[in-house]
Amino acid sequence: MAEPHGLGLEEFYRLHKPGGKDAFLKKYALPFIVEINPESEAHGQCNPQYGTLVGYRATSGSVYFEAKQIRSDSRVFPLVKRVQVFPDKITIGRSGNNDIVLDDLLVSKLQSYVTFEQGKTMITDVESKNGTFIDSRKIPPMQKFECLDGALLGFGPKIKFLVMSAELLWDNMMLAMEH
Repeated sequence: MAEPHGLGLEEFYRLHKPGGKDAFLKKYALPFIVEINPESEAHGQCNPQYGTLVGYRATSGSVYFEAKQIRSDSRVFPLVKRVQVFPDKITIGRSGNNDIVLDDLLVSKLQSYVTFEQGKTMITDVESKNGTFIDSRKIPPMQKFECLDGALLGFGPKIKFLVMSAELLWDNMMLAMEH
């Protein structure tokens, strides 16, 4: 049975915590996007290494995001292919035939897509009406841009996600749910 898609962080935590970090990292080689609280952006700080909002660095080298940025109901989406349309791209948009569906009228039916090239996560805006953003900068349409671990992605003016490797997600999930 396929794992549910777009789970809230609390539900995702309950699903994966029993297996532990090693099993989680073994299962997920590709990164995730994790929804953030849009109100937290103005209050966060920018880290030049990660290009986005952070709290502090853990001893493991991972970055912990502030609690107000990631909430228990924040949706978690693995960057995996789920539908047959565009087999070499992970599509993001409002339409139900996307791999990641964002139910917001300010998001285009097909907003953008993610590809993986030489170990890098790349995003391309497909001429969406309200734009795709990396670290609050609108990216030009039909050009690939790298999404670093911890980057802030915006889809239209309201929808915001953080790009997180499995390790970064695990560390932040444990911090958010156990503290």
